[in-house]
Amino acid sequence: MERIKPNFLIVGAARSGTTSLYDWLKQNPDVFLPNLKEPCYFVYGHGISNWDDYLSLFEPARSKKAIGEASVQYLDAEESPSWIHQVLGDVKIVILLRNPIERAFSLYSLSVMRGTEWIPSFEKALAEEESRFQDESFHHRELSTYFRHFFYFRGGLYYEQVKRYLDTFGSEFVRVYLFEDLANSPDKTYNDVCNFIGVSHEVRPVFTHQNRSGVPRSIKLQYLLYSLERSPRRLPGILRFVNHQLICLNIRVGPKTVIPQAVKKVLQEKYRTDIVRLAELIHRDLSLWLS
Repeated sequence: MERIKPNFLIVGAARSGTTSLYDWLKQNPDVFLPNLKEPCYFVYGHGISNWDDYLSLFEPARSKKAIGEASVQYLDAEESPSWIHQVLGDVKIVILLRNPIERAFSLYSLSVMRGTEWIPSFEKALAEEESRFQDESFHHRELSTYFRHFFYFRGGLYYEQVKRYLDTFGSEFVRVYLFEDLANSPDKTYNDVCNFIGVSHEVRPVFTHQNRSGVPRSIKLQYLLYSLERSPRRLPGILRFVNHQLICLNIRVGPKTVIPQAVKKVLQEKYRTDIVRLAELIHRDLSLWLS
């Protein structure tokens, strides 16, 4: 019996609403998405690497019309589009994009909350990006997060990322949505995605928005605590419990931190050309991203 493969993929971008869309589609009786949201098979050196293990995720999906997965790493990984097409053929590709400045800051904020980012300010993390990018050893470190997620600025250069998918699959197999579409018109966006992947939208999902986050009181402490939790030498039970409680106590839930205005202005100018090219490519007005 031929094994089941996905016929649609949500490929990113990170921090652009992919978890919310994944959650909405999981509520559709015609759609199958595995409980593992980001298997990341089509990325070198990250996620599931065994083909049989990857296909086993979809074994329960035989009665479903739309079978998919959601790995945000596929958008900025240069190898992913051609690899996906070679293995899966003309699958439907769903792309979600967010204002690249907001996305970069949100990804940095998530990284410090999770204790994977140790640089104590967004501005300093941006300043370190080039050296991280040039450092080959950084790409192969035993990090619990995808190494390209530390390239906060580069990850928002969407034009080439989207163009790779359009060039590989053709526009009839690719849909691009904006973070604002999910936030402002969830019902309309959900209907359009369902039509695209070929399922009914009669059953309405609960339109919750996922991936809200807090802010560490101390970024360096959060990194240290999570380093202890991730260590191959597992802490004894009581110390592991105490460490976890300290992680939770170090998270402050309250008003969101905002991007310093000076940093925002610099990033707007750095992104300007890419945003203009992207707007022409996807036929969307992106002027608000530059205001």
